[in-house]
Amino acid sequence: MRAAHVGEWLVDCELVHTSSTSSTSSTTSSQGMSITYTVLDGQECGKPLGMQSGLITDNQLSASSYDGEEEWAPWKARLDLGGRVNAWTPSSFVDSWIQVDLLRVSAVSQVTTQGASRWLSKQFVTSVELASSGDGRSWRAYRAQDATGGPLLFIPANNDSSSHAHVALDPPIVARYLRIYPKGFINRPSLRLEVYGCDAQACGHKLGMASGEIRDDQITASSHKKGWFGRNWEAHQARLDNGGMVNAWQAKRNAVGEWLQVDFARLTTVTGVVSQGARERGTSKFVRSFTLLYSGDGAAWTAYRETSGHAHRVFVANRDNHTYARSVLAPPLLARYVRLYPQTWETAIVLRVEFLGCPYSAGP
Repeated sequence: MRAAHVGEWLVDCELVHTSSTSSTSSTTSSQGMSITYTVLDGQECGKPLGMQSGLITDNQLSASSYDGEEEWAPWKARLDLGGRVNAWTPSSFVDSWIQVDLLRVSAVSQVTTQGASRWLSKQFVTSVELASSGDGRSWRAYRAQDATGGPLLFIPANNDSSSHAHVALDPPIVARYLRIYPKGFINRPSLRLEVYGCDAQACGHKLGMASGEIRDDQITASSHKKGWFGRNWEAHQARLDNGGMVNAWQAKRNAVGEWLQVDFARLTTVTGVVSQGARERGTSKFVRSFTLLYSGDGAAWTAYRETSGHAHRVFVANRDNHTYARSVLAPPLLARYVRLYPQTWETAIVLRVEFLGCPYSAGP
């Protein structure tokens, strides 16, 4: 069979057994079995997942321990991060690990590692082990192979503190959680990294706020604050990483009930929201939490609710004006229109945003 599109497929199977003797042969089959397999787009499944860009947020990174004297913390383990303290270093070198929560089941096709320097000391990891998990509790070790197909005890990593070591994973790891265990190291097991791959469901693409694919007239709001010289904090400014002096949506009033709306122009599966604040004349402003409503026609609206009850789902958003906060919609929502309602904020309701998802397909 040939899969109609990428994603996870559940396939019914039949186990066939053939037996034969010198004079007879027979075939028996057993039905009722099924397997799950994942179909990936090879051209699309080698993109950086967000360590360097910040799309993987600080709270998605954890570790067995870290050197707290100068905060060589897991959220510092970002490829090519600058500064004097710019990597993760565990406080205990025994059975240490760093963990990335990708928030959704993802296919990881490559991990790139890098060391760091501490004063005059070059610190880097020379070999690693990898493990993955779907739930954060049960872990599966990745069985690496050498060029001849034989098993590798450890995966080779860096040979200095600054260059990149690329660890290609074939087959890819398909999981939500990824752990990296330093095994060999020079001086200290300091690590910076990037993870490459794709959403295993092929539905975690940026929908067009940052790129401009979503046009200005598709973005509206309940109100906006007027700025100097006709430069207003209008809805269409609410694009992730938008630059300039006026670079975000800011509501006219700081009150619950204000909203930002995006019209995707067609039914769309939305799997996540990435939010960001901004600065106005040196003052940090950002949204701390929000709720979502969605609609197919722009008239009848449905609140996105907690799966365990009837309460509106309140998403935790930003804690500063510039880093990303990523909110996962599980289950995804299907809508043409989405409204984001700020519930709490710092100083003022100010927002830049990107939506993640994919165009809706009615069938295979």
